[in-house]
Order: sequence, then structure tokens, then C-alpha cells
Amino acid sequence: MPSRTTRRRFLTGLAAAGTTTLAGCSLVGSTRHTLKSRPEDGADPVDLFTWRPASNAYHYEESDAEALAEELRETGSVESVEIPLVEERPSGEDGYQPAYTEIDGTYHRVRPEAESVTLDRWVVWMEPLDELPGGVDYTTSPREGRSDLDAEIIDRAIGEAVVSELEDRDHAAQRAYRRGVVFFDPLSPEDSELVPDPPFEYARIEPENEFGPDELALRLHVEEEAVETTRYTHSLEAVAEGREAFVDHVDSEHIAATFSTESLSDDEAEALDGSTALTGYDEKTPPSDAFASIQSSLNVEDVSLPEDREVASWLRFYERDGDYYEARFRISDDSLVDVELG
Repeated sequence: MPSRTTRRRFLTGLAAAGTTTLAGCSLVGSTRHTLKSRPEDGADPVDLFTWRPASNAYHYEESDAEALAEELRETGSVESVEIPLVEERPSGEDGYQPAYTEIDGTYHRVRPEAESVTLDRWVVWMEPLDELPGGVDYTTSPREGRSDLDAEIIDRAIGEAVVSELEDRDHAAQRAYRRGVVFFDPLSPEDSELVPDPPFEYARIEPENEFGPDELALRLHVEEEAVETTRYTHSLEAVAEGREAFVDHVDSEHIAATFSTESLSDDEAEALDGSTALTGYDEKTPPSDAFASIQSSLNVEDVSLPEDREVASWLRFYERDGDYYEARFRISDDSLVDVELG
């Protein structure tokens, strides 16, 4: 079992999932094309494709992900729940990002396989109420006197309840991990005083959110549920012996285009240079000839925004003057301006 500090970091990471996006400012326009490349100065091909285990799985934090990575290298197989340890490709594509790990000079690709499962797990969540029932005891300080772990669990559960109020959604109907905290391994109910008999049932809070209500009545639920989730089994596939063979593999399998500053026009070079900035490089439709040429080279000239989506993205890799880049090409509905909070 990991330390309590690890669990705190895990739960803190979960809280970030509550970050929301506000839509505002209607504009007259059509579609915006954005190219975002990283890293700013390019990367070595081995570094760019080296597996960094995703640490946002709901029951694992960074140190746990590294332990799982080591287990995979030693045994050839490891599992995670709810989120794979290899990042999924962006919204416009299916599958997983290419990720490789080196073992004794041999390079292996990490391959996740998904399986739908139902697990019996404890769930802690807060139900937003219009008002508290008459005559019930309630707390105005639900975190007070709690362990660090339980305080983090309560914070997450409250945060999800507040988001439901802001978005006017049926909180109880949300998937378990969206309305509270699920005790996926290695998070254990034995380490929490909330499970199975919580120290309070009702609370009244003042949400620290300028867009929400001044006060919010809540009911704490601690229930064992059949949680529908996904189990990911990760395995290794040997692809190359030695660095040179691995770079050849990367070039043939993943590099969509090779650019040379000498052969690029000034406008094309400006677009690629701009793509490494924090916000990337973007143009409204129709794109300029220079941007359209880059899109064509990266095999994203024919992609389009699905009718039911406001944003879609595609992942590509390219080489420029010997340096390697990961690029995300995004199409977005230009009738909305997104303001990210956080």
C-alpha cells in the first residue's frame, strides 16, 4: 500500500478534474485551425517517444505510476483502472499515443488493451439539496477534525457537487467517479474514517466560487456500489534492438513529415515557429497557402469538425532540421471563445 502522502497527492490531482470551461463572446466566423508543437526547441527522438506513465489515473498518482512502470518492465504486464497509463490520442482519433520503453538495449512499445468491468467499490459523494430537512443535525465545517486523507476526499466530493449546481445537472445520475471519490485500489476504506459509517450526514457550506450559490446544503452519501469502469491491461511489444534501429522505427512508423528550414518558405517557417509558442499558431478558414501546405504535409488537410462537436484534435509528429516535435492540430468552432479557469 502507498503512503498517506501519496494518497493525498492522488486526491489533489483528482480535484483538478473539477476545472471547468466557460463559453462566452459570440463571434461571427466559421472554423479555426490551430497547430501546437512541442517542445519549443525540438527533442531527441528517443526522448520524445519515451513512455512517461500517465499519472492522472483515478487510483494512481505519479509515484504509483512509476512503480507500475517498473512492474511492467519486470513482468511484461500491468493493469490500471478507469484511465490507461498510456495517454489516449486526442479527440479526433481513436487509440493511444505511441509510447516506448527501453530494457537492456531493446526498445518496446507499451500496448494497452481496454476491457469494460463492473467492480464493487465504496463511493463517497455529496448530494446537493434545495434545503436541509427540518430538525436534522448538520455541520458547517465538514473538513474540521478529519485526517488529511478524509479532508481531501470531502473536498473532492464537495467540489463535484458545486460543479453540478453550476451546470444544473442531475448530480446523483453522474457516473460514480464524476460525483465523488471511488475507492479504487490502492485507495483503501480501511484508511478512512468516512467508510463505512461517516461522522456526519448533513452539511451547510459557503462555496468558494463566485459563480455559485452563497450557501449550499449537502447530504453525505457513503455507499458500496457496482461501479462500471474500464480495466486496462498493458503489455510490451519489442520493436527494435539499439538506438539506431529504434530511430529508424520511429521515422517509418510515426514521422508524418520532414521539414528543412532551407526548403520552407518564409510564411511556412513563420507558421512552424509560431506553433511552438504557448498558444500555438492559428488561422481562420480558409487557411493561407503556407498553412495549408503544412497541413497537407502532416496529413491533416482533409480532417473536419464533426457536426456534434465544437472542438476536435489530431496528433502528428514531424522532424525539422534534425529535431523532433509532437504536434497537435486542432479544429474549433470559431463562434465560441473558450476561457479556461485555473
